[in-house]
Amino acid sequence: MIKCYRTVLKPNSVPSLLSRKSIKTPKCCSTSPLPQYHLPANNTATTKTFADYERALVQALKSSSSLSAPLLYGQHLHCHILKGGHDSNIFIRNSLINLYAKFGAINDAESMFVSGFQSDHVSCNIMLCGYVNFGRLSDARQLFDKMPGKNSISFTTMIMGLAQQGFWGEAIKAFKEMKSLGFAPTEVTMSSVLSSYSHFSGAKTGKILHALVAKSGFEDFNLVLTNLVHLYCACSYLADARILFDVMSKI
Repeated sequence: MIKCYRTVLKPNSVPSLLSRKSIKTPKCCSTSPLPQYHLPANNTATTKTFADYERALVQALKSSSSLSAPLLYGQHLHCHILKGGHDSNIFIRNSLINLYAKFGAINDAESMFVSGFQSDHVSCNIMLCGYVNFGRLSDARQLFDKMPGKNSISFTTMIMGLAQQGFWGEAIKAFKEMKSLGFAPTEVTMSSVLSSYSHFSGAKTGKILHALVAKSGFEDFNLVLTNLVHLYCACSYLADARILFDVMSKI
């Protein structure tokens, strides 16, 4: 899961391309997916039970992806979240944004993202991933450029999106920025970077990247090695490509 950060973004810090939209309230079902608590005020047990219920809502939203109709179930939960006044809980909001973004309801995810409540770095990363996964690279770029406190997840998501859409130079530029800020690449980052470099790089760069792959401990990841073989082939270093290919066959 994406790690959560305490730093929050005020609504007016959300990128201007995301104009605020009213959230489409889903039609409420008559029966709650979870038991409703009718609790008295000013009671310690009440506070604990209320918090437990909010945690149960977060878990239910996470689990809904395994259901046959995840969006329908999520909309029912969303309805009860709104009715119960739980929509200001950042963990619930992020879980809803993630559910909508994961299953392609990007406009609904975006509406929640730019709503009047505060959003944190998790919200930004979820929205960024949704844009990339569903081909809205222009929106992803603008969000990435304006979001503060980018981390390894942000860079990896953006690099992957740029590489997949053929913007190899921009992917490499983002990778260099990532390294300059001290963020360690993941195997996904390296796979995308190797793929990007293979389009116009020389053998020297291939050797440097190979050393970085070894240093990072990614030599057991087939996708990383496959893209490294491709890079060597693109640089006409066929002997090195063959050696690496033979190593892969033994993994």
